[in-house]
This record gives sequence, structure tokens and C-alpha cells, in this order.
Amino acid sequence: MRKRIVRRLIIFTCIILLVISPIFQVLKSYFVMIIYSQYEKQHSLLSKEKMVMDISGGLKTREKDWYPFVMVFNDNAGFSHYINKEVSLTILYNFGAFEYLNGASSYYNPQSPYLSAFYGGYVVQPKDGSVFGFDENRKPKVDEIAAVPKYDLQYLVLNSLGCYDVTLDYQTDAIQQNLPYLDKDDWTRIDASITTNSPVHRYRKPQRAYIQYGKPPAKYYEGEDFPLIKLKGRIYARYYEEFNATAFLYVIAPHEDIIEKTDKTFLSQAVIKSK
Repeated sequence: MRKRIVRRLIIFTCIILLVISPIFQVLKSYFVMIIYSQYEKQHSLLSKEKMVMDISGGLKTREKDWYPFVMVFNDNAGFSHYINKEVSLTILYNFGAFEYLNGASSYYNPQSPYLSAFYGGYVVQPKDGSVFGFDENRKPKVDEIAAVPKYDLQYLVLNSLGCYDVTLDYQTDAIQQNLPYLDKDDWTRIDASITTNSPVHRYRKPQRAYIQYGKPPAKYYEGEDFPLIKLKGRIYARYYEEFNATAFLYVIAPHEDIIEKTDKTFLSQAVIKSK
């Protein structure tokens, strides 16, 4: 009897230690996001249109750079309301790898090149059959294209961290059209400089985004919640007639070298095709 009680106490103690340890935040994020992402993928434009958008996650490299896998999320109603046009929106995204001792993503770390960094893809399909992001001559509509990452950053990222007074300004640095990329020769690429809010803030109460990023480490807080940060962004856009949708590949990070590296290692190796 005593041995059984001791054994149960040991198991209970181990569980408590695991729950309060930083590694628990990592395991919780992986477990929840794998299940949730699979659910979202089944209800996405990718599934509806029998479309493959395959973008590798951080497991592709030996570096501790990005989260292990790319996640999927859908927000048809929210984005439709934002642009005042009925569309479907599927988002693929990834962020900085977890720092295990902190129990949180490097997304929060002011000393990390992955502070506030994301990469992934978007698929947008207007319900009226029109072409999103391009005019009748297939010239890019920059403001319409920019609306997708702007909505994502403000409403799906920063708001989910508890930041509601959002600053989000961008300046277009360069536009290239008819660019050979992946297996097509008519992509549009837009590079931009962005000023927005950093994710660095003091933990006050649970926020829904903490499930995936972990809680913000107190050691990174320097007295101001969500201070402004300057970022670089790159987005590729192409309309796919076979899916009646516009596909995007994007990366946003504090430094241009991360933009170039992520483009070369992940975005340019993506696969977009029919199933």
C-alpha cells in the first residue's frame, strides 16, 4: 500500500513539475496547433478547390529558426467585412521557433532576428468570380494585395495578443511584374518597409495567441507594451485560373537577410498545384 501511495505521489509530482515548466508551453503549442491546423485545412479553400499549397516548416533546416510546421487558418467572414467584399481567405503561416528555456517563441525576443517574423501563404477567392489583387489587364492592385497581410497582422496577430491600438503603416519599396518564380513566369513581387507594433509586452492575463506562441517572457519587457518596430516585407502574388483564386507567398521580418534567406529556403521551394 505504501509503495502504491509513494508511486502515485511521484507521478503526481512529475505531472505538476511538467505543467509549471517552460517545456509544457512548447508541448501544448505543438499538440493544440497540429490538431487545430488539420481541422482548418479540411475546411479551407485548399480542400474545396483540391489545391495543394505546400510550404515547408522549420524542420527543413538544422537551425533553430522557425516553428516545426506551417499552420492553416481560415477567416472568410472577418476579411470579407474588412474589405467590404465577400471572399474566402485561407492563411498558411509560420513564426519563430520556441526557445525552450523561456517556454515561448523567439517571435517575442527583441534580440532575435525572428522578432515579429512570419512567413507563409494566402489564398483569396472572391465569391463573385472576380480576380482579387489584379485589374482586367492583370496589373497589380497594390492596396488590395496589401490588405491581406495588413488584416492578418492587425486583427489575427496583434489583436490576439491583446494589442488593440494598432499602428500599421507601409511603404512600397519595389514592384516587379512577370517574374519567373516557382514553375510560372508571371508572378508579381512587392517589397515593402513596414512600421507596426512589436509583440513585446507584459503578461497581464491569458490571451488566445499564447496557446501557439507561449506567454511573453518577462525579461523582454522594458516598460512599454507593444512598442513600434520597423520591419521588411515581401509578398509574391499570382492569379490561378484553375482555382479561381489568387495565391500569395509572403515573409515579414526585421532584417533583409532573413527575408532573403526565408525566400530562398522556404518560399521559392513551395509547391502550388492541383491534387
